[in-house]
Amino acid sequence: VKMKFCVALAVGITLLAFGRQLVRPIQASSSKSYSIPTVYIDATLNKDGSMRVSEKRTYDFSGSFSFAFQYIKRIGDQKTHPGRTESYVLKDFTICEIDTCYKKLEAGQAESMYSNARTHGFYVTENPDQYYIKWFYSAYNEIKTFTINYTVQNAVTQHTDTAELYWKLIGDDWSLSQRNVTATIVFPPNIPKDKIQAWAHGPLNGTVSISDPQHVEYSTPLLSAGKFFEARILVPKAIFLGGAKGTLTSAEIHTQEEAFIAKTEREKAALRVLIYILTLVSA
Repeated sequence: VKMKFCVALAVGITLLAFGRQLVRPIQASSSKSYSIPTVYIDATLNKDGSMRVSEKRTYDFSGSFSFAFQYIKRIGDQKTHPGRTESYVLKDFTICEIDTCYKKLEAGQAESMYSNARTHGFYVTENPDQYYIKWFYSAYNEIKTFTINYTVQNAVTQHTDTAELYWKLIGDDWSLSQRNVTATIVFPPNIPKDKIQAWAHGPLNGTVSISDPQHVEYSTPLLSAGKFFEARILVPKAIFLGGAKGTLTSAEIHTQEEAFIAKTEREKAALRVLIYILTLVSA
């Protein structure tokens, strides 16, 4: 049975800045640094419209480090006219390494404790725009994998004639590139094979595929600092019993995605021209 498969990679590229990046000399590395060589995200949707998310990141530390933090936006980007104004509600946070899970602390308590006392602890704060998660550990010239788990209580948006997941897998507030990013979105069973559609927004080298009606896969070999990777998926409204209220129709969403695709194709063409010009200049 043929399945609908839609891909849109919508990104903003500042061509001049990209050109500077191509010719910028490599600077000597500092004595203390870290990288994120792999990211795996699993997001499982429930019939009530909630979603349990597991973000597993591997950090490669060079030097001594003792804490990390992450932001998660509560509100979709209204500039893209998502048809939803209700904030996302997150709960049930946990943070674990391979062999231990961290203790949840109050923010003030954690920040006032001695460094050793708060190791293997974390806290979460929220404001109207975003959640802030900070966790404490001890690392020196080693590789660690942290898994952040949380539930998005109202992940699904129930639009006029379709249900939608419109979720930033990784936000644009990271100051470090992330490599080998993969994500799996798991839906409840019994979705008709021709009734699921998926788009990806973000890096030009990102991909999205529908492996079967219950699983949508996203991947990118590199997500640069300051860029986002976003999933948008439509399924029949009857699949979910709950969710936030939306105002769009399926046709309006398709029109938005067609515009994103056209914009991306223009950016790809401009990028090819820029690379060609820079190649001539540097020859």
